Amino acid sequence: MKGIFDIVVVGGGIAGTSVAHHFSIQGAKVLLLEGQKRGQGASGAAGCWINPYVYTRDAPLLNPAFQYTTAFYTQFPSFEQSGSLLRREKSNHMSQHLSRVDLEFQTVDDNSFFVPNSGFISNPTSLLSEILEKSSNVTVKENEEVRSLERRDELWAVNDSVLTDKVVLCTGHDFSLLKEPYFAAGVKRVWGEVFTFRNSEPRETSHANIERDGVMVAYRPDGIVTVGSTHVRLGTSRAKKKERMVLLFYIEFTHTDETPLCIDDLTSTRSQRMQEIKLKAGLSETCELISVRSGVRGMPTDYLPVVGNVVDSSRALELYPRILKGQIVPDVPVHPNLFIISALGGRGFVLAPYLAKLLVSHIVGGEILPPTFHTKRLFQKWARRLDSSC
Repeated sequence: MKGIFDIVVVGGGIAGTSVAHHFSIQGAKVLLLEGQKRGQGASGAAGCWINPYVYTRDAPLLNPAFQYTTAFYTQFPSFEQSGSLLRREKSNHMSQHLSRVDLEFQTVDDNSFFVPNSGFISNPTSLLSEILEKSSNVTVKENEEVRSLERRDELWAVNDSVLTDKVVLCTGHDFSLLKEPYFAAGVKRVWGEVFTFRNSEPRETSHANIERDGVMVAYRPDGIVTVGSTHVRLGTSRAKKKERMVLLFYIEFTHTDETPLCIDDLTSTRSQRMQEIKLKAGLSETCELISVRSGVRGMPTDYLPVVGNVVDSSRALELYPRILKGQIVPDVPVHPNLFIISALGGRGFVLAPYLAKLLVSHIVGGEILPPTFHTKRLFQKWARRLDSSC
């Protein structure tokens, strides 16, 4: 299959789909490989609230993503540009934050502000299909797990069967293909979940609502309410407890027969969690739970996405051993023509189209990526820790 595809994109979630689409705009022939069915990974379990960054110190850097993505999504039926009510309890500084990040908003009260250009994705899996329908020269292969990625004669061999010049990895929290240790050290896995209810008291209009503690809610006129809750870091006792609890939801409401975890009796914990979610979302106690979706996301320790070339750690330490002592090297070696978009945390549907545009412009046109997104920052932090542990 050598020479058939200009680029191979690994991962068919919102990041991989966005990359494939933006390469297709440039006329490239793209092979998109997805290990499962479309939308079964973290993207399929996303709440898909398209809202701006308000409080993070990096909001001015990341909010161009919100502005680009909302304009991009307006061409797809799955995007409902309903506006968002940003609410922050016990705070009277939101107007200052919103002004700082240059967003259009309307004041509701001291703690609530309405952002008209935002909204939510009604069906994330449908959105992925809609984007690909507008992407020419993209070949999609689902249930095609990538097991190997090797460099051969200045090309990349994917699964020993596909040869291509360039590869972009969009595999979320899974970095197993890279064999680069600094990813595991710099990106944590977090658990996100989305609950869908049918409320007995429908609202007159749709809007998304962000609560102060990270619970996000989308209300629709037909009474359907979507509640997203994130994040519990995996690897902790609390996370393991939540894994069992959410799996119980899966068994009861989506009739999943697979039970890979040892299930304890967590009925009281589940009931407590449900009451907590309903209270935060302003739902009646009699509302019906329709479904629960959950997934694992990658979250970097500095809360910024990972985009660009992939640093070759072995080669870098061989050439510049004093990196271990904190030496800053302007141009560290990278794996040739190997790129990544990952660690988007709970904002994948906001960030992915914009970051895909930046990455494709970098690969095709040589435009400079923001250095704060580069893998170099993860590598340098890992290298310093490696020295201190010796």
